[in-house]
Amino acid sequence: MIGRLIGIIVALSALTATLDVRAPDLAAAAERFAAPDGDGAAVDCLAADPCDIVDAINSVNAQPGDTVHVLPGTYVVSETLTVGSDLIVDGAGAHETIIVPGVLEGSLLEVTGVNAELRDLALDQSGAVSEWSPLVVRASAEIHGVRALGSIETPYEAIGCRILDGSVLVTDTVCAGGEVGLWAGGAGSMDVILRNVTALGLGWTDPDTASPGETFGIYARAGQQGLETAVDALNVIAAGDTAGVHAQTGGGNLAKAEVTLAHSNFASVSSAGPGVEAVSAAGSGENQTEPPIFVDASNLDFHQVYESPTVDGGDGTDPSIGFFDFDGEPRFGSGLEVDIGADEYVDGDADGVVDTSDNCPLDENPGQENQDADSAGDVCDAFPEDPTETTDTDGDGVGDNADPTPNGESPGGGGGADTAGGGAPGGSGGSPTVTRDTDAPRLKILLRTLKVSRRGVGRAKLHCPASEVSGPCRGALVLKTATKLSLAKGKRARVRLAGVDFRISAGRSTRVRLRLAGDELRLVKRSKLARTVKLVARVRDRVGNQKTVFKRARLRLR
Repeated sequence: MIGRLIGIIVALSALTATLDVRAPDLAAAAERFAAPDGDGAAVDCLAADPCDIVDAINSVNAQPGDTVHVLPGTYVVSETLTVGSDLIVDGAGAHETIIVPGVLEGSLLEVTGVNAELRDLALDQSGAVSEWSPLVVRASAEIHGVRALGSIETPYEAIGCRILDGSVLVTDTVCAGGEVGLWAGGAGSMDVILRNVTALGLGWTDPDTASPGETFGIYARAGQQGLETAVDALNVIAAGDTAGVHAQTGGGNLAKAEVTLAHSNFASVSSAGPGVEAVSAAGSGENQTEPPIFVDASNLDFHQVYESPTVDGGDGTDPSIGFFDFDGEPRFGSGLEVDIGADEYVDGDADGVVDTSDNCPLDENPGQENQDADSAGDVCDAFPEDPTETTDTDGDGVGDNADPTPNGESPGGGGGADTAGGGAPGGSGGSPTVTRDTDAPRLKILLRTLKVSRRGVGRAKLHCPASEVSGPCRGALVLKTATKLSLAKGKRARVRLAGVDFRISAGRSTRVRLRLAGDELRLVKRSKLARTVKLVARVRDRVGNQKTVFKRARLRLR
């Protein structure tokens, strides 16, 4: 608070001296925290004492430049959340931070100030009887990694994302509603950029005719003479029973509504009005018309399956494409091929089963065979016929759950073939045959998002496979920026943020602690570019085999 007051005093002094109009002072920007059961003071909303989400966002204490961290959980709101100028609202994930309506006459969230930013949260009005849109944007803003679900339990013409003014960038977002997925059109001209958006008109019933109403994926409208609404869509899914994309004008022949789509998926287009309406033709260029295949669209699960034509159908060369999808999973693999829509199909073992559904995400098993119906498929289950055991860390034939020494000697002690004086198995002396291990250790970094606390502490999960016969895996893990940043004297370089040593037994996983010091923590708070990171693990086994393992991830401040 003292820093904020000083910033205000300095700004007012400069204004008095020069009579110039100055931009808001963002130097005193604060971090505010909201929790589902938060009851902290609205003046601070501290991490140690988070406040209610309405107090965190709507309070006069939420100033331009502040970041509101909305912690995981479900929030029931009875007052529209209003996001002002230069305010950042940062959730924990589009399936982790979920905002739903209580007794609410209005939208769940409205952006009313310029240069606001929303990211990584869900606005779910799907189960409410309401014609209000869950997300309304009334000024220039950025929307990243959001799920906005309009009502599907009502005869009203609900819209998922309603954009009414400004220059708006929307990436890695689902907009779905009974009538329209994403609406662009208001009282002024506007430019809307869509990148990897899934826009769906899900269906509604006209109460007058008791018949299905019209539905559209994207609806662009310029409603007055001289207005222009321009939508630039790349890697977008737009689906509705009436048309995937619709452009409409009103008020005179000088109104213009234009939707340009590339590398997108939409089956049909339509237009109406006295002005100029222009929409890219369905199937033109690299656009697709074959319907996307979702995991369970009827239950609002818009993840793609492997067979969907949208997988790898997008263009990854545009600089405004996000690095992560709406789950926080990496958008880019080894090349520039990306999926169409908000979801990026991630299949680490390339067996055709997405990681979130794969019972062995690190081992190829397209059939998902699982004899004992436990959590591990047969190919990664050391005991495929025993539902109580899945791993055998020390390789002694006894599962870890039943083994009193899962990291130690064989049952009964006394040594085995590799103990001093043991000799060859079944023999009484002599030297066993030894084959030197020459395989590099296959350490895995099991991480897509590195969550870092306000004190700069994050934890990364590492796995040393059971097949590592010369374990343990040991080495050093370094966290650095994935891209070069501008430094002093015009230099550009990747910045080392943290590092830690590790030692992991074969067949085990562990979480290692990474701590960002003061300068590094301030850097990632200040620079969004610095939050795309690379983890570099230099690992070796006990016989000297070495390997360097890389993993690109997103750093998220909590």
